[in-house]
Amino acid sequence: MKANIGIIGVGATVSIAHNHALGLQKDDRASIAAVYDLDRERAAAFAQRFAPGAAVCSSPEELFGLVDAVDICTPNFTHADYVVRAAQAGKAIFVEKPLAITLPECERACRAAEQAGVFHMVGFVYRFAPHAQALRQLIRSRFTRIYSISGSYGARRLADPTLPFEWRMDRTLSGGGALDDFGSHLLDLLFFACGVKIKKISCLSTISIPERSPGTGGKQAVENDDSSAFTGVGGGGELVSLLTSRVGMDNIALRVSGDGGLAVLSYDEDHLIYYPKDPLGSYSGERQSLPLPDHSSFQDWFDREMHTFVDGVLGLGPEVCSIADALDIQRALTAAARSAETGAVCTL
Repeated sequence: MKANIGIIGVGATVSIAHNHALGLQKDDRASIAAVYDLDRERAAAFAQRFAPGAAVCSSPEELFGLVDAVDICTPNFTHADYVVRAAQAGKAIFVEKPLAITLPECERACRAAEQAGVFHMVGFVYRFAPHAQALRQLIRSRFTRIYSISGSYGARRLADPTLPFEWRMDRTLSGGGALDDFGSHLLDLLFFACGVKIKKISCLSTISIPERSPGTGGKQAVENDDSSAFTGVGGGGELVSLLTSRVGMDNIALRVSGDGGLAVLSYDEDHLIYYPKDPLGSYSGERQSLPLPDHSSFQDWFDREMHTFVDGVLGLGPEVCSIADALDIQRALTAAARSAETGAVCTL
């Protein structure tokens, strides 16, 4: 059986849709059968490059009639509407993170997908990295209880104050700043690798460069956080501390302590550091360097993600970040933003 996939939103230049298309090309169970973008010429160029036989559609509804599943790679603020329309058409759904930019929109998308009973998946590609796989395996094999988790993730490009205002700084287009963009990945990894979901949260946020030269829409005042720090308590009593920044931060790092020891993970390294502990005793004092299961590239992670999506379309029941899981992430991020605004500790 072949899974016919439709891609909605192809991006202006290099985009997530490109990574997805490359992954789908490598899965002989999948075919990119149709493409839709508001810019039809751009959609046609994308189809010519990645799937010359694909139909270039004039509407999402035309695309729905040609495919088994949709891959939504459009701007953040459009995600919920496309999820609802695809669900109502009875199509399996992949939507790139974030599920939506507001909690009500996430809830609307979740209701539609669950009512339709279709396979659905939200794209958090970092869980397909060997780093996440290694940490997950270690936690499952050596830990029965987690005590604390600290983590960080971010980027450096926006530290340049001469960069003009862009969509990431516009709350109506992006939803949030560093908190949402990077924090969502950290929260997904907490759940995927450690089984932890935050139930209580406190957050502080700051805008380091509050004004930019006019860019998209002529705006100047930055509306989203440049950096955020939040602490939380998981459902099992785990203490969580996370830092995100888009004005000076390195790749994903996580430190997990529990009854099985201490695990230290960096996505910039090719190994996992582990300090073992007997669950009924003390630390052994030995520092172990555990190799990752492979040394795959960033594109390889997308390939695995798309392979998993095709598994779901074909009814093979893969473990994924469902729309309901992404809704839980958005609830935590919304609570964090509310805490940053009010100074209150928020309970989910």
